[in-house]
Parts: sequence; C-alpha cells; structure tokens
Amino acid sequence: NYKLEWKTKALEMLSGRITVSENKTGLIQIDVLMEEPEMASDIANTMCPAIVDFTIEMHSKQAKMNREFIEKRQEEVKNELVLTEWQLKEFRQRNRNVSESPELQMDLERFMREVQIKTQVYITLQEQYELARIEEVKETPSVVILDEAEPSITKDQPKRTLAVILAGFIGFSLSTFFVFIKNYFT
Repeated sequence: NYKLEWKTKALEMLSGRITVSENKTGLIQIDVLMEEPEMASDIANTMCPAIVDFTIEMHSKQAKMNREFIEKRQEEVKNELVLTEWQLKEFRQRNRNVSESPELQMDLERFMREVQIKTQVYITLQEQYELARIEEVKETPSVVILDEAEPSITKDQPKRTLAVILAGFIGFSLSTFFVFIKNYFT
C-alpha cells in the first residue's frame, strides 16, 4: 500500500507540472515545470519515445480492428454471394425456357443483377482487405521528434518581480487601511 500511495502522490504532483498540447498543425509540445532544469528536460526527453510508442500502438490497434471488420464483412458477403449464386442456379434449372415468359426474364435479370452486385462488393472488400493487411504490417510512426528537450537557462516560475510588486501594493494598502482605522477610532 505504501508503494502504491507513494506512486499515486508522485503522479499527482507530476500531472500538475507536465503539459502536453497539440496545435492545429498536429505539432505536439511537451512543457515540464520543475525546480531543476535538467530534471525537466530529462522528463520531457523520456516522454518523447513513450509518445511515439503510444502512437505506433494505437495505429496498429486501429489497423487491426479495420482489418478484422473487413475480414468479417468479406465473409458475410461471400456467404451471401454463394447463396445468391445457388438461387440463380436453382432458378435456371427450374425454368429452362425463360425466353417465352417476360416475368421469368425479369426474375432472371434480377438474380443476375444480385449476383453481379454481390460479386462487385466482394471484389471491393477483397481489395480493402489487402490494403488493411498492408496497413496493419506497417509500423511507421506518425510522430517524429523534432527537438530534444534542453535545460532552460531562465526561470519560468515564480515571477519574483510580479510577486514583489504585488506584495508591496498589498502591504501599502493594508497599512493605509490600518492607519485610517486607528485614526478613526482614536
């Protein structure tokens, strides 16, 4: 329990000091505020490969889900195609002389159209399946580290000048208020 509590407190403390933002162009920026500049740059440099790994993992997971969906849909369409072809075959065996009946000709055309549509859908899914398999195998990261983090030369926080001016103003205001109160009641 002590280790878990210690890790939880450390993560809470770090989460307030680390900011990860993505702008409109897709650039991801990591800002780390620590007392020691070297520690801040080390944390940022440690996070960069983790972000690349996370991106690759998410890409692979999405590609796998896409491939599995197409594979499942392809199997469904294949079964539908086989059934439609079987129905067409049965229709032709029962109706050898289709040319004499306009109704039978319409039914034959409908069956043939269904077979053509299902065949086209199956071919399209087959192409999509091959592309999905290729995409799943690719492990190229979509994140490229542009700059390594370097220790900051200047301090970012606390802003001492602002703090001194603000403290002086508050001190002056309080002292004026107390002098006014003291003179009013005496």
